[in-house]
Amino acid sequence: MSQQAARAIVPSGAAVYEERVAIILGITTAALVVLIFVTCRLFINLASRTGIKNIAKNRVYHFVARYHATYWWILGVALVSHIIMGVGHTGLPARGDPDAGVHWTILGLGFGALTGATATFFSCKISPRLFTTRRSQSLLANDKYMNFYRLHSYYWWVLLLFAAAHFAVVFHHVGIWPR
Repeated sequence: MSQQAARAIVPSGAAVYEERVAIILGITTAALVVLIFVTCRLFINLASRTGIKNIAKNRVYHFVARYHATYWWILGVALVSHIIMGVGHTGLPARGDPDAGVHWTILGLGFGALTGATATFFSCKISPRLFTTRRSQSLLANDKYMNFYRLHSYYWWVLLLFAAAHFAVVFHHVGIWPR
């Protein structure tokens, strides 16, 4: 095999670096999604239904949960960085790329998770405060927004389903750490 053909098969140092950074950012993003989910009103409802009563009154939980809005902003930075590194690593898969199918699948599932995260964020209890000014009326007084807001738990399931599928395909393709 020629040296040029070997270089085409073995990724360069920069490509491995981009892939590793994308994986670290993906793991960070996944951890933040779990942290946000655990501090969400949906989790409190699920916990009470499964027999864990008064979790919101626990001192440690209350301390962690009070930063729920901050976790969203950190997630936004990690998610945008993850997307930039991931797309920067793979590019948009082209015809002739042997991994094009799996890369399109990863990108598609990632886009589904991003859509779920966006809907979840905008239906979160912190969102109306972002869009309410002193002079304007709260979004909570808007019937259309309230119909969207009430579906918060469903958006979480969309996010979790797509994120889990995205992670599963990435793990199957790369493993936990690229060589």
